[in-house]
Amino acid sequence: MDARPAYNDPQANVAEALPLAMSDIRFAVDGQPILKGVSLAVRPREVLCLLGPSGCGKTTLLRIAAGIERQTAGVVSVAGDIVADDRRYVPAEKRHLGYVFQDLALFPHMRVDRNVTYGLRRQGASAETVRAALAQVGLSGRERAYPHELSGGEQQRVALVRALLPAPKVVLFDEPFSGLDRGLRDTVRHDVLNVLKEREATAVIVTHDPEEALAMADSIALMREGRVVQVASPDEIWRWPVDLAAARVFSRVNVFTTRAQGGVAETPVGRIPVPVNRDGERLTIAFRPNAIRVYPADHRGGTLAKVLRRRFHGTHVELSTVVGGVTVDVRAEPYAVPHGEDVRLHADLRQAIVLPAASGSQDRPDADA
Repeated sequence: MDARPAYNDPQANVAEALPLAMSDIRFAVDGQPILKGVSLAVRPREVLCLLGPSGCGKTTLLRIAAGIERQTAGVVSVAGDIVADDRRYVPAEKRHLGYVFQDLALFPHMRVDRNVTYGLRRQGASAETVRAALAQVGLSGRERAYPHELSGGEQQRVALVRALLPAPKVVLFDEPFSGLDRGLRDTVRHDVLNVLKEREATAVIVTHDPEEALAMADSIALMREGRVVQVASPDEIWRWPVDLAAARVFSRVNVFTTRAQGGVAETPVGRIPVPVNRDGERLTIAFRPNAIRVYPADHRGGTLAKVLRRRFHGTHVELSTVVGGVTVDVRAEPYAVPHGEDVRLHADLRQAIVLPAASGSQDRPDADA
């Protein structure tokens, strides 16, 4: 992944048309820090997901970008223009940003066509423009409907059209799909992403759902306790998490603490190659459950394991196994898993997550899944 510029670096040229840049953003309520020096950039045509648990500051950061809240310190720039710092503050309606609220904020007394054109800075939009925009999200013929006559997914699409119609620099989404049931959420999420890509729009999406972030984002900004701890593409943040807590955001992990010797780190599921210059270093080796393959007990090679528990999930089977007293959880295709008390485990060494051992951990093949 290409390196992102340091936006608090005086040498970084923020004016180089980044749709949204935030530098050293701090925010506190009654002296309690909510954001602790967040720097973040959104590139043109990028969908960036702010991912983190409730209370980590992601919605506050979005509201500061939009101008709904004012930061305690730091700089917000839109398309290279500073819209908020310690001396100036451009109000939300003049930042040329779209905003889709968690509750959608549709006007119940207005028909769809009035909802989507409300607040346009130019004098309205032609009926044909409105029809074309609604057709793009599958709402042809619904111009005269009221919000209560629409399904949850249709209301979501109306909110998207309203945010996109003024051609904003960036569209900001605050947990936009959290109110939809799972099946509908997947469909609407797919449709929204298609519209954003077709329009080459830039978007920031706040979510607490790791699956949603992996499915939608070009980049994920992982937040924790008021800070951004890692920014990376979905495959990079999955494959190379910055720490064990980041790895656990996306799935359970089997964790082994060991010490590198002779260019390898011994674990209950295999010997992991590591750079020789890490010899003697205490390491944490982690494997996601689907990075360990399962074979019959009479299969050649691998590590013999005893099956403690088997759970069928339709699309996959989860096994809890034990190897030398250490519990190892694995996930596999449902009909590829042999029945019986014993199996062979083959770890995909390419998927090993290698991190410095956590402070206080001991040199033992301890598993934490």
